[in-house]
Amino acid sequence: MKDKGIVSGKEMMDEFEKYEFKKNKLYIKTKHNHHCLACKKDFNNLKKQLACHHIVPFRLSRNNFLSNLSPLCHTCHNKLEKNLNTIETKQMSFDEKCDLYIQGYNDFIQVKEYK
Repeated sequence: MKDKGIVSGKEMMDEFEKYEFKKNKLYIKTKHNHHCLACKKDFNNLKKQLACHHIVPFRLSRNNFLSNLSPLCHTCHNKLEKNLNTIETKQMSFDEKCDLYIQGYNDFIQVKEYK
């Protein structure tokens, strides 16, 4: 059997987790008025183009809590994921990986705020 690599968080979710994510995703996008937190663009009329980013990936944390979700446009989401994609391959504890994901997210949002 062929190794598929890292499984996406959506593939790992059971039915309750999918429901919880859908509900929280709508809430977090509405709370931030359908704006990307990184580039600040308004996606009110283009709701499907706004992603809901897991700050610590679901595949590691199994966490769909509001505190772990952030609205990002697909462009910013892809840039952030590209910046963080090496963390999971590092030999470190779960807590250390979580700290790196949180720090990487915070750094990315701050850099975007000052541009």
